Amino acid sequence: MLKDPATHSIGRPAASSTLGARLGRHRLEHRARRLRLTIAALGERRVAYASTGHVPPALHQAIRDFSLELSSIETELDDDRAGRGMRR
Repeated sequence: MLKDPATHSIGRPAASSTLGARLGRHRLEHRARRLRLTIAALGERRVAYASTGHVPPALHQAIRDFSLELSSIETELDDDRAGRGMRR
């Protein structure tokens, strides 16, 4: 009788090494990169508006909201790196 290679002598793979966990991490890393680019572009727009003397409140709010989302994703990625796993 053949043993299952996935469980032979080393047991099951750790949760952080599963395909689903790797794909989830990749998705979050990609989202974080897109958020950084978005925040940078909105920051440039804020500078342009500032030269006219009025920055729309919605622009400030968008930058804050995207920054909060980025912070949450970075915390989740840090938790995963520290071995505390993905929360999503």
